[in-house]
Amino acid sequence: ANTLVGGRGCTSLLQGQLVHRYLATQEDPVPISNLFHLFFEIAPECITHGYKPTFKLIQNMSVLAMSFTMALVVPALKGSTVSFVTMRPLLQYFVFVPVVFYLVLRVRKRHFDHITKDRCHAHARVCGLLQELVVCRHWVRAFDSSYPSQHVRLLFDAAAVEGLGSQVSKATEYENDTQWIAKYFGETLRLLALLHGSYAVLNHGRTGADTMTLGELAVFLSLYSSVISAVYNTIEACGSFCYVSVLLRELEAFFNSPNL
Repeated sequence: ANTLVGGRGCTSLLQGQLVHRYLATQEDPVPISNLFHLFFEIAPECITHGYKPTFKLIQNMSVLAMSFTMALVVPALKGSTVSFVTMRPLLQYFVFVPVVFYLVLRVRKRHFDHITKDRCHAHARVCGLLQELVVCRHWVRAFDSSYPSQHVRLLFDAAAVEGLGSQVSKATEYENDTQWIAKYFGETLRLLALLHGSYAVLNHGRTGADTMTLGELAVFLSLYSSVISAVYNTIEACGSFCYVSVLLRELEAFFNSPNL
């Protein structure tokens, strides 16, 4: 939008092409600022936050499947049976951390949707103010060609960034907090798994009671790191999908508007 509204004529051209021509009306059923916001802000963000997390989610599912496969295959190659002592911490992490993230997200989703909508509406207001600025700058330039009209635009950009800063940072921090609650729980499980594996190795060296050796502990920690990274990336992808769902509802509300 910042590029396209470089002059009054360009704004009128866009308004004529997008609204008057394709909707077969000479009136403005929706503000042109909303069109700028929807087609130059929301639509690209839906694509960006949609396809990247999808590929990331597929990759993480593959990593998780390969990690559990290796945990089953490595003992079988040695001719021994799979020890539940080795698999139990992996299964605990795989089950508990996504469940915690789901419960936290379910509690906080309503507030997250509200904050995201406020952020979108703030962007729309900035687009409307930018359109008014273009008109004002046009008349200022017509009245006094020596007036540094670019200075007006710089002041507007600074004010817009300052005004949107709280909305953007609030939405980002709320999303990150939701993810980090699950990550804190995951790191606690990671520490417990490390203590559990170390105790099993020491107990095996002293009494031979447990089946985990030092080599199995090294393999276990390597697999555990892969599972940790995959689960965290999956959580981030789910957060992006929640953000996209809010944007898609904004687009749906626009296209289902009675004015259209």
